[in-house]
Amino acid sequence: MDVKVVRERLAAAAKSGLAAVEPKLQVFGYEPDAVNPPTFYCSGVTIDYNPERGGGRLIQYTVTGKLLVGKPDDKASAKRLDAIISSGGIRTALEADGTLDGACEDVQVRTVTGYGEHEHAGVPYLGVDVETYVWGFDHA
Repeated sequence: MDVKVVRERLAAAAKSGLAAVEPKLQVFGYEPDAVNPPTFYCSGVTIDYNPERGGGRLIQYTVTGKLLVGKPDDKASAKRLDAIISSGGIRTALEADGTLDGACEDVQVRTVTGYGEHEHAGVPYLGVDVETYVWGFDHA
């Protein structure tokens, strides 16, 4: 698997899958210098080269996505975030194409955590972290 491709395709999946819920969603495969909410980006990746599965060729990425929607003390922002993380929202969007257009073998959103204030470039936003597991084989 290619980390860059996985990050970009997760961002694209968020954009297309959430178009009906949040048509103005900006997405990035990497943390942007500045955000204009609503914004989703992949903020970090942990790689597990698990030798116990797949003959040592199966790799698991844990990708943390950051979803920022607006001012942390704004009721409209809370309602917007609630809509995005509810059933049919971010989980459905990221898991819709289980292979991320051939970039992996499987995708699973594991948790949405940290509902509350998140800071980006010194500015507070209401947001969450979205932890997604991505499995694939090392074809090197």
